[in-house]
Amino acid sequence: MLRLAEELLSRGEADLAALNAGYAVQLYVKSILYRVSGEEWRGHNIRLLLGALSMILEQQGFRREAER
Repeated sequence: MLRLAEELLSRGEADLAALNAGYAVQLYVKSILYRVSGEEWRGHNIRLLLGALSMILEQQGFRREAER
């Protein structure tokens, strides 16, 4: 998705590039959530996904990583 976003941006399709970049971020954060929690996560709101990741990391003792 990120490569597609870069290609779209180079073609002047900024709106579609942003959409695909956002989707790439969602997939990446969901993959990290799966690794640290063992659960599949649903949803598309990047802020909520990042908040959930931060909360889980802090609960597991990774405070420094959660703050980042």
